[in-house]
Amino acid sequence: MLNWRLVLVLFVGIALRLSLVGIGLTPVFMNRLEVSTPVTSLPLVIEGAVRTMSLQTGTNGSTFYDPYRGGDALHQPPLVMLPFLVLSKFMESHHVVDIARELNKIVLSWTTALVFASLDAIIAILLFQIISIRQAKTPDTLSPRTPLLVAAFYLINPLSVVSCVGLSLSVIHSFWMALTLINLVRGNALSSGGCLAVCSYLSPHSLLLLPFAILMLVEHEGQMATVGRVKQAVAACSGFLLVLLFVLHLSVLVSQSTSFLREVFLFAIQVKDNVPGLNIYWYTNLLMFDEFEGCFVFLFQFQMLAFAPGFIASSLRKHSWLGLTLMLAIVTTFKPYPSLGDISFYLPLLLSHHNLSQYMQHAFLFTNIFVFCGVLLPVFWGIWVSSCTGNPNYYFAVVNSFMVGQVLLITGHRKYRFYSVYI
Repeated sequence: MLNWRLVLVLFVGIALRLSLVGIGLTPVFMNRLEVSTPVTSLPLVIEGAVRTMSLQTGTNGSTFYDPYRGGDALHQPPLVMLPFLVLSKFMESHHVVDIARELNKIVLSWTTALVFASLDAIIAILLFQIISIRQAKTPDTLSPRTPLLVAAFYLINPLSVVSCVGLSLSVIHSFWMALTLINLVRGNALSSGGCLAVCSYLSPHSLLLLPFAILMLVEHEGQMATVGRVKQAVAACSGFLLVLLFVLHLSVLVSQSTSFLREVFLFAIQVKDNVPGLNIYWYTNLLMFDEFEGCFVFLFQFQMLAFAPGFIASSLRKHSWLGLTLMLAIVTTFKPYPSLGDISFYLPLLLSHHNLSQYMQHAFLFTNIFVFCGVLLPVFWGIWVSSCTGNPNYYFAVVNSFMVGQVLLITGHRKYRFYSVYI
């Protein structure tokens, strides 16, 4: 049955995005480091596609140019670049002189804006269906209004609006993550594993969610025999491996080399680009001696693993959805290059645990942190870079506060009461 309230929310969300595109805010948001990171920037993908289409003249004639080699290598997977490669080849066949300029025109066109707005609308619909299924299974903990509230919070959330208008590639990752979650709540082991493989292809840290996905599938089986649970786990792992190998094989065919493995996957672990953003890596790497840089990167990466045992314990106690949601939030908070689009995806999912709000101690505090940091981030960036009257400490102070707010949001429960009820 058609839900007119959901249709109204979708209309408002799409209209809001297209209105901001119409007044010319796309280039403004696209140039913000909080929206376009080294792994979510669409202009970098266009640049990589143009560089790939360029030809080098050597002793044997023209050879293929690899955008994943050199000092300014591309850090997005080849399949993300594929549509722009096709457009570039089409333009080349029609003797277009300035391919980069034409691609930029396409990116800033209404067609691209409609594609990204439609993706956001589909994500909201998927979130609505995910929470509806959860509400049908646990009607005592979720009210009938929760699915609509989650969808509305995603579509009207300023973080998701800015990411969509700024054409952040995090929207694509959120789309595949939503597909993963809806297959998990439906108990589709093979397809959920495959969708999670695509998420890991786009963002390698999504691999940490695989144990929680398996535990959720096992919990979905209820009182089924152990053999049935093992089959679900094996099916999820098989789907994950098969799809991951398939997309990697396609990537090798597109890029005609394996150098993307280093510049896409190892790049996310080694954190070689110290561009400022919503993380603590860049500031620490700028201040530390090169000899200690690897040690601190390892410690920061280990933070995500440190939270996993507790969340797995929660999942083993019939709360796999809670463990999966919190681990997704932790991965988003502590991974090297998070964007506002990544954060805007897990925030609505926390609303599906609104029964935990009575145990949270710092709701007013982290709400104010989110509001003030959202205002101060562009202000302190301007003080540091534009007017040159400040230094990186100004910007990092706001980034650090923003991360503290996220951690309080995730772990801000009364410890003993929380564990007495859920563990």
